Amino acid sequence: MSARLAVFLAVVATLSTTVASRADKLYVTEFSDAASRVLRMNLDGSMQEELFASLSPRVASGIAVDSRNAKLYLLAIFGGVDGIYQSNLDGSALRPVLADDAGFNEFISDFDVDTRKETIYFVGDLFGSIYRVDASGGVPDVIHLAADAVGVAVDSKREQLYWIDARAGAVLLLTVTRED
Repeated sequence: MSARLAVFLAVVATLSTTVASRADKLYVTEFSDAASRVLRMNLDGSMQEELFASLSPRVASGIAVDSRNAKLYLLAIFGGVDGIYQSNLDGSALRPVLADDAGFNEFISDFDVDTRKETIYFVGDLFGSIYRVDASGGVPDVIHLAADAVGVAVDSKREQLYWIDARAGAVLLLTVTRED
């Protein structure tokens, strides 16, 4: 491991981070009480680029990469508006997919992207339910009422959605077929 990567990993470990990757790049959101930014870098930590810089109140707390469609998704606050945002992999063409200023007033705690169906699955904190919305935007659908859901992960190939039930302390499974 290079000294530069070791130092970078030590710094990142002190912050709250979320990491997503594709075959050739690593995407990292890092935030603390003082700073928030989104970085893109080579897999060895070299060639760091800041895609989104820290400008209050700008917070990025989740990230997903859709290599298939060359899109980056962020769970973030931009300009005071909380939601899920989409951009190109280089950070250009940032736009909201689902934002609380568009009538969806529930805090989103976690999300993942089904790259084959171009669908975003997410957990809403108000009721802990699992939702989905088209990656191009629209009105979200509740797909599972779950009072204690805290996380989701999509397996696009198997058409399955895994979620964490905090009360039961278990990882559970939903099948999400193309007809759903």
